Amino acid sequence: MIKYIIWLLIGVVLGAGVYWLYQRYNSAPVNSPGEQMTISVYFAKSEPTDIAIVSVKRTIPKTVAVATAAMQELLKGPTDAEKAQGLSTAINSGTILNYVRIENGVATVDFNDRFDFQMGGSARVMAINQQILKTLTQFPTIKTIKLTINQGERPANLEP
Repeated sequence: MIKYIIWLLIGVVLGAGVYWLYQRYNSAPVNSPGEQMTISVYFAKSEPTDIAIVSVKRTIPKTVAVATAAMQELLKGPTDAEKAQGLSTAINSGTILNYVRIENGVATVDFNDRFDFQMGGSARVMAINQQILKTLTQFPTIKTIKLTINQGERPANLEP
């Protein structure tokens, strides 16, 4: 009987050790200090007959919340150098990202109500949609997007 209790205690100690090691190596921080990653964000470029959506590379701190980080970069808008190349954003200034939630391939992106304030023009609406869609679908877990306002209070109104 004592032999079984000793083996049981050895098993418990080994199990606890394995669990501790598993937790230690699999609980990486959301942001890895010093590590960088490259993502793409998409901006508008006016062409003579259309608006093109152009990819720009951004280097950001490494994170597991890449969709949120990409949207934050998109909302920063083009840099001065990118503006000099004719790039702009169709997204209203003052737009704030509340969250990005991904479920079953759908990224629900929630903004403050500045996002769709005084929205107009079919080309602009298409550019906004494409900027967000292309920025997010670069990630394999995202197939499509759903845009909402004020914590899901209502759908975003992207109509010309």
